[in-house]
Amino acid sequence: MGKRAEKAAIQQQQIVESVETLAGLCMPITHTTISKMTGISRRTVERKLEKDPAFSLKTLQNRQKVRTFSEAYNTTIMLPKRRALYTESTNMRSESLGRFGDGTLFSCLCVLIGSIVRSLGEINSSNRCNNAFSFGHDFTNVMIRVENSNQKRRGISSRFVPLRRLREEGHFGLWFTRTGNYKCEEKCFSYTTTFHSAAIWGEAIRLFGQLSHPDCNEVHDYKVAVADLVHIKTHDVKLLLSRCIGIRDGYILMQDDCKPSASDTENRSRVYGTIVSLGSKTRLCAGLIGYDVTACFQSIAITRCDQSIESAEYRKFIANPKQYRKDLASSAGKTYPTIKRAMNAIAFGGKNSIPELDVYAKEAKQIGASVIAQAKLHRPKDYEYAKRLMEQKQGEGSTYEKEQNTVLFHLLAMDERLARDAMSDCFDDYPLQVHDAVYSHQVLDVSVLEKAIAQQTNFNMKVTKEIKDD
Repeated sequence: MGKRAEKAAIQQQQIVESVETLAGLCMPITHTTISKMTGISRRTVERKLEKDPAFSLKTLQNRQKVRTFSEAYNTTIMLPKRRALYTESTNMRSESLGRFGDGTLFSCLCVLIGSIVRSLGEINSSNRCNNAFSFGHDFTNVMIRVENSNQKRRGISSRFVPLRRLREEGHFGLWFTRTGNYKCEEKCFSYTTTFHSAAIWGEAIRLFGQLSHPDCNEVHDYKVAVADLVHIKTHDVKLLLSRCIGIRDGYILMQDDCKPSASDTENRSRVYGTIVSLGSKTRLCAGLIGYDVTACFQSIAITRCDQSIESAEYRKFIANPKQYRKDLASSAGKTYPTIKRAMNAIAFGGKNSIPELDVYAKEAKQIGASVIAQAKLHRPKDYEYAKRLMEQKQGEGSTYEKEQNTVLFHLLAMDERLARDAMSDCFDDYPLQVHDAVYSHQVLDVSVLEKAIAQQTNFNMKVTKEIKDD
């Protein structure tokens, strides 16, 4: 047998094994999932399946439908089989590419959620009969949406497909409780999770921790203990398991994937990636120390604007942001998070609806306009670059006010980058970048960072240190 024929035979065997594994995990059998499982290109998979009718995609999918749920999963008595199936799939993946940044681990968690709910007899619809993955995926996405909507005090649209599918199940009320009245303008209701859904999620995380994971030996930038997943937001768990490079010694390994937006060709503004999307508590769970510039945009704006502008209230906020928000919340009869959201909206051009914030909002608007005007006069290259970034993002229906707010954001973000770079130079290894903060395992005194910012940028800024509580 020639090398080409030998390679083809190996690939054919890998495809067959991957299909059996996918069927065992109750995961969708598609060209894409087979490709991810084997490391063979999707096009090659399609071509090989077309050649042999016995292994056509339709035939393989029909084979999966014959399997009953109990043959593959039962959360109480089938754990060894589940572990063996999972190990088989991950080993195949490890041998081909050696990494898991394709969502494989998150898919396994979804299967565990579906298997738990199925074993409790809470899935009624016939289309869920053999697809624990599909149910678990919808369940997780609704939990994430509920989590986010409660933080932002918004509802969930009735058009949200995972929500619509879960509501078709007869036990939806066991998992989520509808609160409040229907909001016509948003076409949504508000929901909260129940103790039961929280217990399902916790049990799935526990079972996930018992699975056998092949060790990943790739270089990583930070890691999160699998045991800590139960304390982490649902959104962050999905993000970690979808983008990790592997697991070793009970830790989920992550690489820094941050990069500038496509429009920021000169890499002068913010960078975006997994570490930015994770919550601050999750970053601290990774053993990272956060070094955060206090009131960063406001500190930059007050330095860049015309110094003759009235800014007493603005400077009062910069001096002690937390205390300022607390005092304002007390006088306005609002919660601290409400005041914080309102002030963030004002900073980016939003309208103010809290009378106690009128003075601050007025000063913020004048200072912002002055920053743009000063940039036109004294930093024309920076202004033109910020304007270019704005033009590439603005769509139809954009107003002049929105365009100016976007230009202001990019002007401040470019200076924020300078402050962040000044802090980064103080570390032995380049730290992780998160907007107005840097994260590192190295312990430094904040005075070192404040001095570096002042020397390199001329901005007078305060830096706070954040460490995970024991």
